[in-house]
Amino acid sequence: AGTQGAHVILTDLQDVLTETTQANLRANMQALRPSGDAFAGTVSLQALAWGDGPDRLERAPPFDYVLAADVVYRPELFAPLKWTLLQLAGPGTQVLLAYTRRRSQEEWFFSSLMEDFTCSAVWRGCTGRTDEGKR
Repeated sequence: AGTQGAHVILTDLQDVLTETTQANLRANMQALRPSGDAFAGTVSLQALAWGDGPDRLERAPPFDYVLAADVVYRPELFAPLKWTLLQLAGPGTQVLLAYTRRRSQEEWFFSSLMEDFTCSAVWRGCTGRTDEGKR
């Protein structure tokens, strides 16, 4: 997205954003622009824990898109995750969550999201078949 003009912020916990993570980002960005030309957009790494306010980020929300993968995994973090998503999103924001089902408590999290977001689900089972439906 950053190569196409978007301003992208990649977030994770502070202790995860090591020099290795930063080196990997630089290597990937270099691979995407072998000519050395500048991108129209930007890509940055920033620390953000669920429950932290977005005022720590270099750009202020709301964002056009919030993409999150493998973030629904500990029930005690469901409420802070939802709060953070609400802080990052605005009326036009699309939030895309990719996750692997681990436990039944996740149903509470997604039911809770439906109180504040319009939700659609795309399910992919072990067969590789995709079933799309409104929840």
